[in-house]
Amino acid sequence: MVLGAVVLLSMSGVELDWRAPPSCPAPTLSSLSAHLAGSVEVDVVTEEVQRWSVALHFTAPFRALRELEVGSCEEARRVVLALIELGLKAAQTAAAPVSVAPTLPIESEPPELPTTPHGPWVVGLGAAMNVASSPGTTTRFTLSGGLRFDSFEADLVARTGIPITSAGPVAIEWWPVLGGELLGCWVPSSGRLRFGICAGALAEWWRQTGPWMLFFPRRDEALVAIGGGFRVSVSLVAGVELGLSFAARVHVVRPVVTFDTLSSAASPASVEVGGFVGWGAEPTESRAPGHSRPE
Repeated sequence: MVLGAVVLLSMSGVELDWRAPPSCPAPTLSSLSAHLAGSVEVDVVTEEVQRWSVALHFTAPFRALRELEVGSCEEARRVVLALIELGLKAAQTAAAPVSVAPTLPIESEPPELPTTPHGPWVVGLGAAMNVASSPGTTTRFTLSGGLRFDSFEADLVARTGIPITSAGPVAIEWWPVLGGELLGCWVPSSGRLRFGICAGALAEWWRQTGPWMLFFPRRDEALVAIGGGFRVSVSLVAGVELGLSFAARVHVVRPVVTFDTLSSAASPASVEVGGFVGWGAEPTESRAPGHSRPE
């Protein structure tokens, strides 16, 4: 527990007795409404890492105590000013005598505190397998990054794959060298589970190599696809998710496998299943203050 210096401020008829660590200066009273009058004592102490305990005493024109926990000194300063504003305004408009503690409107409906963002970013690593496409099944490895706002997420995914080697006396290698995918997802959550319904567009650069191609030792092709899918993940610890994904795509542009005078285009559609692990620091809301209780 860390205690600090005592600061006495007075402005516009409001006296604030601020007792807090030196690293947490008293808030300025200039933002309060005019014609407010009263006396308030505030004790701010640090009890744990990143937790601040605030005790706010209304001593005039009524007596009441309000205790709460916040995540930072700046949050404590904002909350104290909001409670002083609401409490003293309620005292001015109350029909009861000043000596009787008024009922603060924040008792039944606490003021909404600002969100304390830790960054809405999400990143992930994954692996997936095309289980229904030609010229053959291909394993993909993915690296994704995106932004998550409430139940919506936008992701940009980088992809690469493992070469497919044909059977026979002449080895032909055929693989997705590099690709990118842009996804938009609706990602509602329920407890530790998070579900996702996604739609997006995919582009991949494919390469074919083979020793029979004397003058053109390699051939580059493109695959462009659109589609959608779903995924489900479970939160293991704060900010870490483990999940499974499923996607179905229609190929708008298909790469072509060529052997001598023969050629074969990739299938018109594909189905992909995979798994992923993700990290994210989502916004967390500050803890709402407790209810006032008279001394």
